[in-house]
Amino acid sequence: MEQKLDAQGRNMDVMAQGNAGRVTGSYMKSFSLKAAIELGIADIIHRHGRPLTASQLAAKIPISSTVDVSCLDRLMRFLVYTGVFAQVRKPAGEGAEEVSYGLTPVSSLLVRDNPHCFIPLAMLSLHPLAVAAWDNLGAWFRSEEGCPTAFEAKHGEPFWIKASTDAAINKVFNDAMSSTSNLSAGRMIAGCSEVFEGVRSLVDVGGGIGTLTSVIANAFPHIKCMVLDLPHVVASSPLQLPNVVAIGGDMFESVPPADAVLLKVIYSCTPVHADILHLQLNLLVKRTETLCS
Repeated sequence: MEQKLDAQGRNMDVMAQGNAGRVTGSYMKSFSLKAAIELGIADIIHRHGRPLTASQLAAKIPISSTVDVSCLDRLMRFLVYTGVFAQVRKPAGEGAEEVSYGLTPVSSLLVRDNPHCFIPLAMLSLHPLAVAAWDNLGAWFRSEEGCPTAFEAKHGEPFWIKASTDAAINKVFNDAMSSTSNLSAGRMIAGCSEVFEGVRSLVDVGGGIGTLTSVIANAFPHIKCMVLDLPHVVASSPLQLPNVVAIGGDMFESVPPADAVLLKVIYSCTPVHADILHLQLNLLVKRTETLCS
């Protein structure tokens, strides 16, 4: 009996070590995906319309002359293991076989002309600023400086301030938010159109450059739509619809009156910010009730 318990204990230790190893090494999956995006591998396979070998991919990228093609092959095999790409094997004569790599539903989202392209969101998640903040997480918990987020503790200012002064970072974030809207907007309109019945005006709070609002405005042209976001965000909005207006402002200070308020995702909303936003929305409801009474 004791030997059986000892064996079970050893098995549990092995399983625990394996799980800890998988969690620890998860970053390799993320950065292998980032490498595939930067190399444009999914686009190359998509343009050719068929699976390609590592050598064929290397000829199209091209990789540095100092990097052996076998390294690219190892990257592709790892991305097959993670489910990003598919591996295709076929006989090549005299007992050999040719290994090529094709697209999967996951890597199809890495094709740049796919309307549901996932690249912007992936590049935001794996941006050096974001990665450095995660790397600083332990230090942030120990810090006595009182920074509300690990990002601010690492970089000295909130993400929103940094984005307001750095056009490149602002674009990365706006592109990522537009990407999430493109992924969900069509389904939302198709499956929840009844939500917009009787709505004459709508304000998209934290609506970015207005991607989601544009879809709503096109589907329901009778609705007067407003996009509320920070001034540096709406300044880069490409909105050109007659029933949509972009408003630069702060949702924690004021929310424009409307029949409906759209809140897709609120990032970095501390408990204090949440209370302030809740107050603003309550004031908005009261203003609306007064106008309608």
